[in-house]
Amino acid sequence: MKHSKAYPYLKALFDGLKEAAPNWAKAPAVFLSSLGEQLIKQGEEENKQLESEIKSIPEKELCEFVKSYGYDQKNDIKQICNTVKNIPDILQTVKKGFANSHEEHEEFKRLLLEKQPPVNFYKYIPASISTFTGRENDLTELHKLLEEKGAVLLLNGLGGTGKTSVALEYVKRNRDNYNSIIWLNYLDSFESSFLICNEFFGFKGTGKEVYDSIIKELSVYDGNNLLIIDNFHDIKEITPLRNLLSRLPNFKILITSREEIPYDFVITQTLDSLPHDDAVKLFSTHYKKPYDSEILKNLFELIGYHTLTIELVAKTLRTSMKMVTLKDIYNIFKDKKFDKLEGEYEAHLDYKDRAFQINTYLEEVFKISDIPEEQINILKQFAVLPAVEIDEEIIPGMLCGDKSLYHSFRDNILGLINAGWLIHTEKGIKCHQVIQQLIIKNEKPAYENAKQVVNYICGQLYAEPGENPLDKARWIEFAVPLLENLGEENEQLAALSNNLALIYKDLGDLKQALKFTEKSLKINEKILPADHPSLATSYNNLALIYKDLGDLEQALKFAEKDAGISEKILPVDHPSLATSYNNLALIYLDLGDLEKALEYKLKSLAIEEKVFDDNHPQLGSSYNNLAQIYQDLGNLDQALKFTEKSLKIREKILPADHPDLATSYNNLAQIYQDLGDLDQALKFTEKSFKIREKILPPDHPSLAESYNNLALIYRDLGDLEQALKFSEKSLKIKEKILPADHPSLATSYNNLALIYKDLGDLDQALKFSLKDVAICEKKLPENHPDRIIAYNTITFIYRALGNNEKAVEYENKSGTNHSNK
Repeated sequence: MKHSKAYPYLKALFDGLKEAAPNWAKAPAVFLSSLGEQLIKQGEEENKQLESEIKSIPEKELCEFVKSYGYDQKNDIKQICNTVKNIPDILQTVKKGFANSHEEHEEFKRLLLEKQPPVNFYKYIPASISTFTGRENDLTELHKLLEEKGAVLLLNGLGGTGKTSVALEYVKRNRDNYNSIIWLNYLDSFESSFLICNEFFGFKGTGKEVYDSIIKELSVYDGNNLLIIDNFHDIKEITPLRNLLSRLPNFKILITSREEIPYDFVITQTLDSLPHDDAVKLFSTHYKKPYDSEILKNLFELIGYHTLTIELVAKTLRTSMKMVTLKDIYNIFKDKKFDKLEGEYEAHLDYKDRAFQINTYLEEVFKISDIPEEQINILKQFAVLPAVEIDEEIIPGMLCGDKSLYHSFRDNILGLINAGWLIHTEKGIKCHQVIQQLIIKNEKPAYENAKQVVNYICGQLYAEPGENPLDKARWIEFAVPLLENLGEENEQLAALSNNLALIYKDLGDLKQALKFTEKSLKINEKILPADHPSLATSYNNLALIYKDLGDLEQALKFAEKDAGISEKILPVDHPSLATSYNNLALIYLDLGDLEKALEYKLKSLAIEEKVFDDNHPQLGSSYNNLAQIYQDLGNLDQALKFTEKSLKIREKILPADHPDLATSYNNLAQIYQDLGDLDQALKFTEKSFKIREKILPPDHPSLAESYNNLALIYRDLGDLEQALKFSEKSLKIKEKILPADHPSLATSYNNLALIYKDLGDLDQALKFSLKDVAICEKKLPENHPDRIIAYNTITFIYRALGNNEKAVEYENKSGTNHSNK
């Protein structure tokens, strides 16, 4: 590497790209836009020199150089090396002058992309079935519809007809036709489903912020791209599906589902019975012995040429110890009676009747198979998990636990794979969803069968101190079906539900966090003593969720329950008791009861200063919270003192772009603003804003706070145009991410009302002031400071409008006399 003059140039280029777009190797459009900007900055002479040298770099050296930037995936390294080798050609594109014209930026990007090898996103695509048989006409039709028709194609059919297998085979055959292919196993929403992919992108923030960041990243993908949504089952998500379509203009969307989607923007392809020749081929793939073709044909007609049933019948004939014959199975099926059906299969049966009939036949195959009890126990474990491939490396820990038993455990798994009840791919082992439902119905898996699985997933969802809880999101798809399929009530399932709720809370999905915290509490209240510490934990978590939701009365109720138990069972200097007091302080602060807030914050801090080191991050947070209370009390000297103590700790232990540092700078700015030192206030607000702008998504609530604070400072400085600009930016974010009656929105409406009043636009001022008052009266107590401020603001506006009757009405509500103002 030392012999190439190009390396210093490449190092500067890579350093700039790494800072501008950390995931540039995985998002070609983003990378190339950044690359173009970097190359444009170089002089003509440098570019000429680079052109003559860069293609001569030995591939091995180039790979080592790329690895030094933290890229260790072979595909990533290959792609990056290809891009670097193409830089001379890209430079020629830059010289054409497109980069210098803002109007032609898209054309410039298109030309750059032509120089870049296609990037395929394969990491989350399940392995295709190696023995895929038939369905050639379906694959041809699928390709035709995707190429010629609308952007959304639904592959519809009964469970077990092979929808997922067809989609996988289509990907296998057509991957070179797409710049990127993304596969989602649908969970309970598109947002949750995309979060599993965030390991690839590495975005930070709440669940909604990460989802929006991923979609924004994908929206710049050019060329021909494909998004596959497997096992879509929630028709209520049709509006998010429309939004997804509009936000991803260069993606075609392929959906597999048993459900119909009766909307005109969705093209439907129904995957029905296998053609006879394909059915025979599939059967013969798994059963090599001679058979009676006429009996086989009759059996196919009876089962409606159902793909999964054909495969399981063939494998059962191959592996069953009962010496069962094809004729035996046909007669068993033929003798089955149905409430609505008699005789053989009829083509006109409706969807539910056919599904019921097929499930009945599969139950008979299950009985004939005579599966050993130890294998049934393994199936019970797979049945309560999602129908996705599970990495073989984690199966011993997740399902077996005891390493000494794993050899026999593995033999039983191989037996189930051979018999068709489990599927083995190059990416892991899975159980078909139809088989899962059969096991749940007939074998009724209980907690005792899945105890090891529950303990394992519960542990995976727990975030140790210092761990990023957002990295745990991948385990959501395992936890949700566990809790849905195991209806029992015990402490470990309560813990699983609680840990899942905490991940949802960290992801910003408060609705799901509330659901699973309440589920955990319901179990704990039923099975535990009234003063059990797990109950205190549930109450604490509920309090924090309700606080974030703006329901302060419920938050206070559960925080007091938590503190009541903690005071009863914990030592007086226990850190958990400090947490309980701290949460009470924050809720009382939001309620406007500053004396109570100060009381509990001082009780919390007394414990923390006793048990933590001087530079412990918890002390940094506590000093910050205490400063906020002092500031609201008007004790600015104490507020400044504790904010500076908090900042001193954080500047010592945190990286320069940590969000907690941004919070400290922001709080320090607010205190200086209250002290009237607007220059210092602006200085620290801008320091806070620069960190947040660098690390946070564009619609993060902390950015809304920064915009709001900048607006307030500019208003105090008399720059009303800047104040209006930043206040509107703050409001735009809040209206997007918060409930319509959230108290934080009321604050923004009040600020806008005051700015418009100062600008002389009293109609706009009144409009926002009325919105402010409506929320405050709905969500805040009568004596809350923000409610009184809202009344004061609207009183001023009505008086300025000459409506003294209304002015007096709100003046009386505020309990303040403004007659001389």
